[in-house]
Amino acid sequence: MSTAVESEGTLYKGSCHCGFAKYTVRLNFNKPPPSLHGANLTKCNCSICHKAGTLLTDPGDDGSSTFTLLTPPSEKELGMYTFNTRKVHWYFCPKCSIKLYCRVNGEFNGVEVRAFRVNVLTLDEKEDGSPVEDLKSLKIKYWDFKGQDFPEAPLDGPRNGGLW
Repeated sequence: MSTAVESEGTLYKGSCHCGFAKYTVRLNFNKPPPSLHGANLTKCNCSICHKAGTLLTDPGDDGSSTFTLLTPPSEKELGMYTFNTRKVHWYFCPKCSIKLYCRVNGEFNGVEVRAFRVNVLTLDEKEDGSPVEDLKSLKIKYWDFKGQDFPEAPLDGPRNGGLW
């Protein structure tokens, strides 16, 4: 029996650059989740997102019913990077270093945050082989984390070091 999250959206295939890490994720770009404040995608100007060039989306849950890591067989075989307060864990291919997704778990400004985000720049195609939507046609919001622990809401345009 499928959950509401599983039955909504399109199944996409994604991978790192070298192909060692592969996954599927169910996303609904027609119905942005509330966590993205009316956008389909978010960018952030924190040091790691800015330097890595990630573009993130929220599959609508903690990844348990929308995201499947196909290869390697265990998340423990991916690289994991965390820094500073250790609240955000980035999972990446240990061979080519491409960041695939992150898990957020911690308190920011007194608010407990649990989140799962996928780097849409690692999407390859839809499950049926058709191409991924033109990402530039999707609404992007911008998190301004430079110098802040956790802003209240994302901005409509890039700020302080955000390029696009």
